[in-house]
Amino acid sequence: MWNDDMNDIEEAVCKKYNVKYGVFTGNGTTAMYLAFQALGMQKKKVLFPGISCTNPVNAALFADYQVDFCDVSISDYTICADKMEQMLQTGEYGIVVPTHIYGHRYQENKIHELCDKYHVVLFEDAAQSFYTGKMDVAVVSFGHTKVCETPLGGGMALTNDKQLYEKMCKEKLKLTKLDSLGMDLFDQYRERYYDILKKNADWEERNKKLKELQLDSKKYFIFDLDDNKKIIEELDKLEETVTQRRKKVVLYQEKLNHKYVIKPLVKDLFRWRYTFLYEGDRDYLLRRARKEGIDISSWYLSLAGIYKGEHLTNSDTIEKKVVNLWLDKQHSTQQIMSEIDCLNRIMEEDYERNK
Repeated sequence: MWNDDMNDIEEAVCKKYNVKYGVFTGNGTTAMYLAFQALGMQKKKVLFPGISCTNPVNAALFADYQVDFCDVSISDYTICADKMEQMLQTGEYGIVVPTHIYGHRYQENKIHELCDKYHVVLFEDAAQSFYTGKMDVAVVSFGHTKVCETPLGGGMALTNDKQLYEKMCKEKLKLTKLDSLGMDLFDQYRERYYDILKKNADWEERNKKLKELQLDSKKYFIFDLDDNKKIIEELDKLEETVTQRRKKVVLYQEKLNHKYVIKPLVKDLFRWRYTFLYEGDRDYLLRRARKEGIDISSWYLSLAGIYKGEHLTNSDTIEKKVVNLWLDKQHSTQQIMSEIDCLNRIMEEDYERNK
């Protein structure tokens, strides 16, 4: 079933995900870039969910596509199928990129049906997940904090389409290899990103600066990589990794104070990060939690705001209220339980100070 031209990593990943063809490269962003280039559909736009990482959007822009953004469901933060259909009816779009954001499964059957109905490519972003569904092409990632995290990283584009696979292989030949400066460049990007957030309180000015950074980020994220044997070791442990993450999610689901937290409505307990909407003063929660040494974040900002200066109702709400907590193997169940107690205490303090 698998192609003789693929290397050991590509074959192992394809077997694990039950896909015929795969192209391994430097990271998930580069894998998406290869796929966008190979698809060659630049006369049509690419549609992304309003809440996701900036890197997939950058991959499309670097491949000379125009992009738009669809609002997400407030219940699970994934792309809203009804709003997506309204946009597909215009005929402007050739590719849709639904994301398993935070590890949440999007409405896979419905999205697949809509892509078939409107003859658009379903390009699945599974970088924060542990599997791929019905798709034309998908991307998985092995970088920092991902489910199959490895120090060296890497990403892979998967498809059952032989012609698309062959085109992606040709595009890979055009890439430059990652050198010793690669991680230094990423650190430079991260420093610039957080500097913008710190210095720009105004929504429009902040997003203008962030967009400039994204358009200037190709040197940070587009590069090739041929080998990372650690990935095969992590794939062998994938089922156990997923099981452990689900167990940790149960703790957050059951123990975080329901009075202050709106939890997502997602059937599968698997998460990349445990994510919820906070009803109080989020800045206070983040600041106090970090002072206590808790790993906590507020990803993501609305992509429509960054790239278009536009507002999407649910994406804007998530941007203002979202909170993420860690589930990786460095965070034990005992540590999580202790941090939940601390977070509940901070939320009680926040409630009392705002009575």
